Amino acid sequence: MESDRFLTVNHHCQLHYRIDKHATAQAAVVLLHGLSSNLTRWTEFLQHTVLTQDWTMLRLDLRGHGESRYRGKLSTGLWATDLQQVLAAENIQRVVIVGHSLGARVAAEYARQYPDKCLGIVLIDPVVPEALQGRGLRLYRRRFVLKALIYVVRLLNALGLHRRHIPLRDLFELDIKTRALLASQSHETIARQYMSPRIDLEFNPLANYLQDMLETLSAFPEILHSSVPGHILLSSGGSISSVDLLEHYFRQGRNLSVEHLEADHWPLTEKPTQTREAIEKAIRGIALNHRNA
Repeated sequence: MESDRFLTVNHHCQLHYRIDKHATAQAAVVLLHGLSSNLTRWTEFLQHTVLTQDWTMLRLDLRGHGESRYRGKLSTGLWATDLQQVLAAENIQRVVIVGHSLGARVAAEYARQYPDKCLGIVLIDPVVPEALQGRGLRLYRRRFVLKALIYVVRLLNALGLHRRHIPLRDLFELDIKTRALLASQSHETIARQYMSPRIDLEFNPLANYLQDMLETLSAFPEILHSSVPGHILLSSGGSISSVDLLEHYFRQGRNLSVEHLEADHWPLTEKPTQTREAIEKAIRGIALNHRNA
């Protein structure tokens, strides 16, 4: 059964996570959410996955998201360090990390920092600057404006100018509503639900949201030459990135494989069964390779 837990980490942040410890498991599967998201991104996945039969399952609200309340500087490296502190507190020695979008970046950074602890990574729609297109490319070209805006907003926060209450967003419920809309409306509906700054900012501090964006647009952690195996799941829609350029980028990795999903940029919402099965297959492959190594 999943337990709700909090852990105080660096800079007086209380990280919120949920863990389902398997009595005989030697390792854990860690589930990381994306930009403007939280651990409820994985609720439906955990309701149906067979991974719970053999693995300890852990999902967390990254610092500054969900119930991991924090107003301060955020970075991919800090999120990876936070994760290691949670794993150490739970005495988890080896992990496979599954991350979506921003979470994929954190998974890659963890594998870079702690390769001996990471059995493998599964990255869902990672964002790399070399493959950006459309809105993503326009934001990348304005990233220096983002940096300046973050500085101003954080300064105002330090002076006490910020919202006192930010509601939690249940992405499980949102996914159900979005699928109902997709059944009767155009596919662009999902972009309006999941790429609207107006909606996102209702549930996220402005400074955190802007820092999420900046981190997403930064150089991707170096994993192309890593000894850690990885499986990359790429949505075919290409709302943010060129799928062809993403595939070219990750095909250069010596231990990386690439698979395509028929979705836009939110496969866990659009194609939950196919995405879950692809993740499970990838983790089975990682575990088998580790046993045979």
